[in-house]
Amino acid sequence: MARKKVNLTYISNPVKRKAVFNQRKNGLLKKVDEITTLCDIHACAIIYTPDKPEPEVWPSDQGVEDVIFRFRGVSELARSKRMFCQEKFLKRNIIKAWGQLKKLRNENRKKEIGLFMCQYFLGGNHLDNANIIDLNDIRFLVDKKLEEITKKIEMLHVQEVTSATENRGETMIEEKQALMTNVDAMPNLNWSNDNINASGGDSMLTLEDINVQSGWLNQFILSKR
Repeated sequence: MARKKVNLTYISNPVKRKAVFNQRKNGLLKKVDEITTLCDIHACAIIYTPDKPEPEVWPSDQGVEDVIFRFRGVSELARSKRMFCQEKFLKRNIIKAWGQLKKLRNENRKKEIGLFMCQYFLGGNHLDNANIIDLNDIRFLVDKKLEEITKKIEMLHVQEVTSATENRGETMIEEKQALMTNVDAMPNLNWSNDNINASGGDSMLTLEDINVQSGWLNQFILSKR
């Protein structure tokens, strides 16, 4: 079950505030102990409370001194990169929140202009009543949509040209294969050397001197007689 989101505001009730403090303090020290054990790192905690003159430290005074000594041994540049105070935390959250707000405003404005344009095309709205800000936003959105349409048309044109080129190449290959098949299927004419020599050097060969093995060629020869 998900936890209820906590409202991070100052607790005015002192009894409740003290109870929450003790609960969160114990949880914080437990987390520090866990991270040092699981990840084998050096960490310490120093907690000041308004009702105690001395701060509460973890794991011990000597442990805190060792961690602080190691921290001071780091260069100023490396130290500043890893330091994170509440002021920086709040500034980072504010910048992040402003970025999210700006993004939501832009999205809402696009939807608003899109609805305005739909109403205009349907005849329910007129540009005569639009101010200069609305007109500029409409022009920006229209230009952006036209740019997207132009890119889409160019992409489809390239795809069509590529597809036509590929189909043409496949057709040429098929035609070449069909031509080679027809050539291979042509009948072989068996010319007899004996028939040629027997006819003499000066006499022409007659149809009877040619041994034709193809049926369709025989029919063609007979039809010409």
